[in-house]
Amino acid sequence: MLFCVQGFPYISKKVDKPTKNEDFEGYFPEVLNKIGEQLHREYIIHEVGDGHHGNKIPGTNEWNGVYGELLAGVCIYSVKELIIF
Repeated sequence: MLFCVQGFPYISKKVDKPTKNEDFEGYFPEVLNKIGEQLHREYIIHEVGDGHHGNKIPGTNEWNGVYGELLAGVCIYSVKELIIF
């Protein structure tokens, strides 16, 4: 399972409530399809529930967003844009 945060042009929904990988479009789904073909692997894309990349929740050791899903073991991969300053 792979979680994502929408960010055009990298990944966005084609419809309001996607249920399949084909309901996402952009650079990331295209690359993931190619990788899946080469490795003979299937994957499921889910948009993270709160729509956040991830922030540490004040006063706790927990994170929200994609980082929280990774740390909780809900998913093993995530996809999001990379910004280099």
